[in-house]
Amino acid sequence: MASALTVLFLGCWLAGHSGVWGGREYPKPTIWVSPSRVVALGGSVTIRCEGRYPGMEFFLRKAGHPNLQVQMVPDGTVAEFPIASVSREDGGNYTCEYRSITDQSRWSYLSDPVEIIVGGEGPG
Repeated sequence: MASALTVLFLGCWLAGHSGVWGGREYPKPTIWVSPSRVVALGGSVTIRCEGRYPGMEFFLRKAGHPNLQVQMVPDGTVAEFPIASVSREDGGNYTCEYRSITDQSRWSYLSDPVEIIVGGEGPG
């Protein structure tokens, strides 16, 4: 059984992350895949996430996966998440969000999803 402290901590973390306290202040980022969201197995793509302000930390999430990728962009407004050799597991829906590097309680709203579709065998 979870301790009261664990439940309290999880509740506070969820409240802070969901925007109950401060939180969701920035507009949602734009997310896109280049060169194309349809990619051959073994091909390469880059997922880009663009916020409105410099000095942000970007978080890329894949639907159904607990792990996320993080990238700090202190000077620009676009984070790049390259996938050098696409596997079947890379297919699916991705979203991103960002937060201020200097005030980590200030988050953006979640981006619209973008889907990567993995096709057949690539060149090789």
